[in-house]
Amino acid sequence: MENTKEIYGFIGLLTAGINFLYIYAFNKMYELIGEGRFGTSIWLVFAGVVGCILSADLLNGVSNMEFEKLQIGLEKGYMKTYLLCAMQLEPEQCLWKDILDCQQNAKNALEGVIFYYVRLSALLFQYIPYFVCVMIFLLRMDIRVAGVMLVTFLPGIFAWRLRKSINYDVSVKVGEKRRQMEAFEAYNTTLPALYETRFFHMHDRFIKKFRRSIGEYQGIWQGYYRRMFGIELMIDFLHLAGIGVILGFILFMVRQNAMNGAQIATLLTVLLSIYDSMGTMMNECVGTIFENSAKISVLMDFKNMIREYAEKEVPEFSAIGLEHVSYRYPDAEKDAISDISLDLKRGEVIAIVGENGSGKTTLSRVLGGLLPAKEGELLTDVHIVSNDEMKAYRKHVSAVFQDFQKYALTLRENICFSETENAKEFEELISMVQLTEKNPDVVLSKEFGGEEYSGGQWQRVAIARGQYKKSELLIFDEPTSAIDPLEEVRIMQMLVNLCKNKMAVLVTHRIGAATMADRIAVMKEGRMVECGSHAELLAKKGEYYRLYEAQKQWYE
Repeated sequence: MENTKEIYGFIGLLTAGINFLYIYAFNKMYELIGEGRFGTSIWLVFAGVVGCILSADLLNGVSNMEFEKLQIGLEKGYMKTYLLCAMQLEPEQCLWKDILDCQQNAKNALEGVIFYYVRLSALLFQYIPYFVCVMIFLLRMDIRVAGVMLVTFLPGIFAWRLRKSINYDVSVKVGEKRRQMEAFEAYNTTLPALYETRFFHMHDRFIKKFRRSIGEYQGIWQGYYRRMFGIELMIDFLHLAGIGVILGFILFMVRQNAMNGAQIATLLTVLLSIYDSMGTMMNECVGTIFENSAKISVLMDFKNMIREYAEKEVPEFSAIGLEHVSYRYPDAEKDAISDISLDLKRGEVIAIVGENGSGKTTLSRVLGGLLPAKEGELLTDVHIVSNDEMKAYRKHVSAVFQDFQKYALTLRENICFSETENAKEFEELISMVQLTEKNPDVVLSKEFGGEEYSGGQWQRVAIARGQYKKSELLIFDEPTSAIDPLEEVRIMQMLVNLCKNKMAVLVTHRIGAATMADRIAVMKEGRMVECGSHAELLAKKGEYYRLYEAQKQWYE
């Protein structure tokens, strides 16, 4: 893209020079006509004018071709910047409304940012050199002419400055509405939400919400267009007023006998050329730059929200612990987990059980480094893991989530996410999770011409994916939720075998799955109320005993 920018800039400078020669040749032709010289000289000058016109058209075609290349390069560069920023987001930041809105705004700003840089290049390399050349020509003619010409166009330039602040306000406001529109559209058009909306007859409700969001979205833009229309009228009025001042000045100079006929004709030609170029520059360059500079600001806002940490390493560890840890979700009124202390050693499996909303998943995400403790500390061996070490800490953690992602990739690609594939380990894993009969190179999505797996098969894929990553800590969040309870014991036995010589955390609401863990932590209303082995907790006849009694008929 660097060569493209240089070529585009060179073409702009060359075009500016040709336009200047065009004006100079016209002035010379007017002088020859005024002197009555219609010989060879005037034909040579006329040929120069025609040559300038043809050269400008040729350069315009080349410029358009380079513009396409530049646009593609800028698009790639912008998307790379956007994705690099998004990759720096910590998982907790994806829960913050301000960041979600800012991320949506940055994504929507793609086209505007591209036009900003393209038009800025045209302004710097084409229009400004052209106007500098014209001003030099006018200065040589009469310094008063150049001064009047410059002053009459300045108000229009300042008027365009208003567009930036207006566009920034609009760019910020539309983010939330855009996300709402996309969400309500997805509920009616994409799986798996499509199943529920049809089954429960919810589509009409989402259609109404979608229409309301569109109305609010359009209302923002309608207000914007009304304000822009007023500014456009003001700019046009200022341009016309400027032309009136220039024509009045020319008339004054004629009465003072300060200009001859050739100079008047040249000045009128320059005036028409400048007015046309100024209008194009203001609308296509300055206007676009001011309009889309707000979108540059939106992207910078997104970048500034991303906290960049120095790259750190967390050494391998054989034990982790929580000391008086609490966590509260953004905008929540109370802690999701409160004053949790827990330790885990290599070779040990701990299960976290409790009713829905008790804090099981939140606790597992704090242990996995996805959510930072608001109070208390996360430790590895004797090292306190700080917030700026969370990214490095997660390199040592693998997880299988209840709401795991179903990638529209092949079975092999869904499991082997590292840079280098270990074929032997892949074969062993799909054998353990009983997927050997599946073709590993078929895309797992009918939408892309592949096959669709059942919920239980997808869960096995997720388990194999979690095991493929080499890590010290394994976290399983409801790993058997889509598996028949009759197969649960066998699956859990498989998981226990896979976790040998590692630390493992099992989050489950099924007590039968928890019985195979070395220890069981019982959560209730965000607090850990009990912790011990299956037998110890049954003997206490507390919360765990109550949960077990409520579910034991599933396992008898």
